Amino acid sequence: MNLYIGIDVGKLKLDFCGLNSDQQIVFQDETTNDINGAATIKKAILKATGESRFEHLMAGMEATSIYDFHPSMFLLNDPQLHQLGLSVVTINPQRSAQFSRFFNDGKTDKIDAFHLADLLRVEHKETPLMRQEKYVALQRLTRERYHLIDQITESKNHFLNNLYYRCNTLDSTVP
Repeated sequence: MNLYIGIDVGKLKLDFCGLNSDQQIVFQDETTNDINGAATIKKAILKATGESRFEHLMAGMEATSIYDFHPSMFLLNDPQLHQLGLSVVTINPQRSAQFSRFFNDGKTDKIDAFHLADLLRVEHKETPLMRQEKYVALQRLTRERYHLIDQITESKNHFLNNLYYRCNTLDSTVP
């Protein structure tokens, strides 16, 4: 028997659902998107594994820019969950949306968490989460550099436009 944990990540809250191999809900709740919320998910996983013996544990959440970073890193780096063999994966949002279209049960965060867990149950060939600190730092630096270059380019264009409006009547043949 396996346990699949689907986590619907939002800016302020995390909806999570634990689903076993028989498609029965083991736990389902919502919590805040912070360290306390991730600890709540951890407690639910530990309680479920204490009551039943699971061969494999997999948690998955959609890749949502920066909002999934802290809960995924907490679950990935927690020693107790690591000892249980929990693997944490990111799910392409387009893929989960396609999967959810098969069902006609509405669209809420609670339902989305269930669908994410079910997607892991049906097809758990997702990208494992391998965020190491140095690569995250490199990613942030690269994105920041791109952002700065974009701002410099925009400022230069703005300056050149204003210069043209102000000086377009000057004679270009100055002796």
